[in-house]
Amino acid sequence: MRIIGIAKYTFKEASRKKIFFVVGLFFLILMVCSQFMEVISPEDRIKLMVRLSIAGMTLFGLISAVFLAATSLPKEVENKQIYTTMTKPLSRWGFLLGKAMGVISVIALLLFIMAGLCMIFAYFVEGSIGLNFFKAVMMLFFKLTLMVFITVMGTTFLSFSVSAILSLFIFFVGHMTELLEDIVKLIALRGEEIPGLWERMVRASIELFARAFPDFRVFSASDFVINQIAIPFLYMRNAFFYALIYILISFAIASLVFKHRQFT
Repeated sequence: MRIIGIAKYTFKEASRKKIFFVVGLFFLILMVCSQFMEVISPEDRIKLMVRLSIAGMTLFGLISAVFLAATSLPKEVENKQIYTTMTKPLSRWGFLLGKAMGVISVIALLLFIMAGLCMIFAYFVEGSIGLNFFKAVMMLFFKLTLMVFITVMGTTFLSFSVSAILSLFIFFVGHMTELLEDIVKLIALRGEEIPGLWERMVRASIELFARAFPDFRVFSASDFVINQIAIPFLYMRNAFFYALIYILISFAIASLVFKHRQFT
């Protein structure tokens, strides 16, 4: 119950940070973009709407997830509230879980509102986005939930700014795993031009680097929606468990570090 209390408190604090300004900005962008949709066919309008909506939700959702998660714990330490919380019968891992749950609740609400706005705009451009769009939003929610836990992990041993930068770095590298794999293949093809030991070292380093970060392409579903292909349940299930594995790893590291952290 104390974990839920921490989550509720975090949700209220996050709501006061004017993060819902993001929703207003998102709404404004859709309004501006909709002014240019009269020159294209209704079918293309919906495709453009979906592409813009998912891109906007990803961008604003990512900024919100990283910012809220990165400021949540450091703010507790800065305001000395962490000392009061730690005196209560609440484990440190429970405290971190409550913080993460609070931020995730805000992200879920933001995605829900933005998805609703997309439905409204789709109605006015005489189209329908369908169930597939909401499946894509759920996939995005998996991705942003993972980003929250990665950022929370960073805040247990890094400052706000560094943990935020690290989280964004992981996010962008996680979308470049295909490029890293291509580099490894290129090195393998040109292996005769590179000394054997050096080639193996470079390949091993790149492969380790690529596998150390989650592959965020797993959560990509916009192509399914745009091409009107139903997102398979198996695809969503695999994405869920993929996110769960990295969430558990991130949370385990965060709990271990936070358990041994000294507050002075």
